[in-house]
Amino acid sequence: MTSGGPGLNLDDANGNPKATLGVSSDGPGLDLYDANGFEAEIGVTDLITPATGETHKTSAASIALFG
Repeated sequence: MTSGGPGLNLDDANGNPKATLGVSSDGPGLDLYDANGFEAEIGVTDLITPATGETHKTSAASIALFG
């Protein structure tokens, strides 16, 4: 349990996150990480539009790629 709700974290042997699965009041989310710093988020996440600074939440049916 975290302050945001229940979750499961899977880390590598060095303690770096590789996958997280969680549920918050906004909805479910699955995050996947690789060794090069790339991340994929499936589910609800906060996004910021760099050009305008506008923020919004994605729906639970979203896939966002970072890095």
